[in-house]
Amino acid sequence: MSVARGVARTALGGPRKARRIGAATTVRRSVARRAALASLATQPVGGSALESLNAYGAAVDVSLHPQDATGAPAPSACVNAASMLHAFRSSDHTGPVAEAVYAHLSREQWAACLQEPGYSLWSCVLDTASANEAARLAGEVTGRVVVATRARHAHDEEGLVRWCEHMLDLAKSVGVKQPHKKLLFRIPATYEGLAAVERLESRGTAQCDVSTACRAHIQAAVNADASSVTVQVGAADALMGEGAGVALVAEAYERAEKVGGKSKVCAASVRSADKAAALCGADFVLLPQSIIAELAQRPPVPRTVGGHQATDNNEATLSLPVDGGRAALEAAAGSEVTRAVELGVSAEAEAEKEFAAYMCRIYASCGEA
Repeated sequence: MSVARGVARTALGGPRKARRIGAATTVRRSVARRAALASLATQPVGGSALESLNAYGAAVDVSLHPQDATGAPAPSACVNAASMLHAFRSSDHTGPVAEAVYAHLSREQWAACLQEPGYSLWSCVLDTASANEAARLAGEVTGRVVVATRARHAHDEEGLVRWCEHMLDLAKSVGVKQPHKKLLFRIPATYEGLAAVERLESRGTAQCDVSTACRAHIQAAVNADASSVTVQVGAADALMGEGAGVALVAEAYERAEKVGGKSKVCAASVRSADKAAALCGADFVLLPQSIIAELAQRPPVPRTVGGHQATDNNEATLSLPVDGGRAALEAAAGSEVTRAVELGVSAEAEAEKEFAAYMCRIYASCGEA
């Protein structure tokens, strides 16, 4: 195992364990904690830039996967329609169609999907296989298993809530202990999606992550008390100009501190070591191993996210309520960001259609069991 990988893994399981991805803690950001954070020094800490990031937050190596032979545990894993299609395609099937799913579903589960009224056969297969895959991965990762919600519910608040509850029940039935703590539902930043996040989080039903690339979505996600708010740094830079992503991460962190909820701020799609170093102080910075290795060779860096007394000079721009209606949210986000969200939903929908089409082809060519 490389030194960089070892350092990243230590950050996930060491003194900052309560802050790592997958931690069961739901401790809120209290006034006392905000004051303590504000009083922290912002000077460089440790012997390298990587150690600085891990001192003030956590650098997470996204290059690690449960299937890796490195011996290092993966911090997290993701289950979605595309990953399940890949799993089903990993072997050839020449017998009855049931053989195509027995590697991913039990015979009882397959039979139940065949008989489920009002539930598309391949939707049932996809959901059940996803629950089984999440159960498998839950025992192989140090953190949480991220489960993508279905595209058909992107603009259906009630549908999203019911689907997440259904998946939690499925996961529990196949052996996931405390699935509401082990699974993290990735929910699109639509108006209905954010409303569903607020309901699920307020009840303690499920943990949710909202991926964002603009201020309006950050505000709404933090106000909804999402367990994590993931800022897509590269996407924000592409939409709003170089440096916008890093600025949004800092703003998201400040917003979370002001609101005092449990939202953790995660920086993703970070494409250089320079950008990663500029994100020191974020709760989590998701990085490929190549950037982690480069950070391990760089001198320590100062904390630039958090660590300062929050100011109120931009409070007017931070007060957009999620209950202002879909039109208000989309207007605040802007047409380009709204279009990007819809493109993400469409991509997930296409993956789901491809899964169903693949299963239909198997069914037609192999025959029913």
